[in-house]
Amino acid sequence: MPGVGYSAVNLEKDQGGEYGNCEIFGAGYYATDVVQEGVFENSGPPDAGNKGGGIFNPTESKDTKPNLSPGENLNTRKPGIRDVSDGHRIMDIPHEGNGVYWNASCDNDAGGKGTGNNVDVAGLYAVGSTTTGVVNKSTGEYTGASRAYLAGLGPAGMDFVRSIASISQKPGMKPVVGFHIGVNGGTSASASNVPYGSITQAFNDAVKGQSAATAPVGPTGGLIQLIGPTESESENGGRYIINFPFFELQQGLEARKGGIGHNQRVRLVNIDYEGESNGMSIKPAGTGNHV
Repeated sequence: MPGVGYSAVNLEKDQGGEYGNCEIFGAGYYATDVVQEGVFENSGPPDAGNKGGGIFNPTESKDTKPNLSPGENLNTRKPGIRDVSDGHRIMDIPHEGNGVYWNASCDNDAGGKGTGNNVDVAGLYAVGSTTTGVVNKSTGEYTGASRAYLAGLGPAGMDFVRSIASISQKPGMKPVVGFHIGVNGGTSASASNVPYGSITQAFNDAVKGQSAATAPVGPTGGLIQLIGPTESESENGGRYIINFPFFELQQGLEARKGGIGHNQRVRLVNIDYEGESNGMSIKPAGTGNHV
């Protein structure tokens, strides 16, 4: 899913294997793996001798472990401007404070942390997310946490929005999660130790009787609303997919639906999880991102 203030942790570990695979991202924005990695990064000149060209995300930090390259890890990158023709680095972009913080670090082959924090983006004075995750290589259990936030959505109303999610998943078992989402220090919905299959009910119970929790908020009136979680499984089975509660911003007019400028929907403080535990292979991937 595309996002602004993006962070993601992708982990793989096969039972019985000695090593895992860690891939972590922290970026000012992310345009989905299909667009960014499949289209932009493969858009270099069609020169048979050119292996490094393409359009790379200048805001992206990426780290991987283990290092499969001889010497320097060629799969890691830091924010910067790169040449489209051959991919060589033209200049670095400061990314560890003083305005933005885009960082990614695999502590080892089984876990790490990614952060994508932006300041002053399209009228928001702060927007970002942080995601951590780790796989226990002995037991196969995955544990992770994500935090997404934005501040400054207009001069009144929704000034600060925050979403926090935690998750654990053991081999052959359903994930167990916790979540908290709120505005200006309050709580719109919160629950802990909720098994997969009961997350929607836990959300409904949390907001029951709280008309303010699901009421439109923010300076745009009825255009921003709290949306409940979804639970599903991948089409090929085995992977549990969870979309945690988020706020939705509507832009445009329903009256123009189907025409130019029809209604657009943007997710705020969005956190997703997709994990797999099929007995022989443990491939959980926890991601946190938001727009």
